[in-house]
Amino acid sequence: MARPQDYFNYMGDYGAAVSQKGYDVKTCADRFLVYSSAFQTLKIFNTYSVSTTIPASGDNTITINHNLGYLAPFIVLYNGSSSIGTSNTYFFCDSYFSSFTQDYWNNCRQYTDKLEIDVSSFFDDGTTGATVYFTVYIFLDDFRTVAEQNINTSTTSGASSNDYGIRISKSGYDVKTCADIDCVLSSSFFNQIINKKGILTSTADDLYSISHNLSYFPSVLVYYRSSGNSYMNYDTSIIQNNSIQRFLYNGDKLYYIIFKQKNG
Repeated sequence: MARPQDYFNYMGDYGAAVSQKGYDVKTCADRFLVYSSAFQTLKIFNTYSVSTTIPASGDNTITINHNLGYLAPFIVLYNGSSSIGTSNTYFFCDSYFSSFTQDYWNNCRQYTDKLEIDVSSFFDDGTTGATVYFTVYIFLDDFRTVAEQNINTSTTSGASSNDYGIRISKSGYDVKTCADIDCVLSSSFFNQIINKKGILTSTADDLYSISHNLSYFPSVLVYYRSSGNSYMNYDTSIIQNNSIQRFLYNGDKLYYIIFKQKNG
């Protein structure tokens, strides 16, 4: 990362940027930035630790009230159970990778005022009465359109010999001694800078594409809302080199966030 004064010289004094350690803020590609006033980042509204038990039949439903008034992005992490243990965490997935198929995650619903997670008798190993644990992130952002833009598309690392780094702690924590998790920003870690986001509404039964033109597979969050539904579900879409694609029926909506970060 460049010297501290370079953060404010970036883009001709019209903004500020911070690169990761080892990358020159003036020349590195956008995906190596930790922060840039040219791009949005996801802001966490709240984090929830929730649990329920696997029923003998039907569903047990976890309800998280947030009252944001709009459909907000969310992430659900399954942290294991009293049956299989809690040493591993799964992203929108149980330990068998079976109950979190698209059909199942129609039972994970984000409304404008609450999020619901249904746990069925078939969840994970299906042990009746086992307690299952989740961590849920609900973000403050909505899906108002952010158009794709690039400040620097270079793929060079932009290595800098003047590598000082930057670290900002949360309120109430000493930045010199606090744990990484208590930092608001650190040049030692990636940050999810948004390349593009918005809502695609279908006008016919067809395959739809959303371009990103990043020339690599980016990290994405994609959600699906069937026509007539008041909620959206987490969705898995095909990621291609310059686009993400999904078949939509007439009136369906796709809520998407495409990040600058390279996936893999």
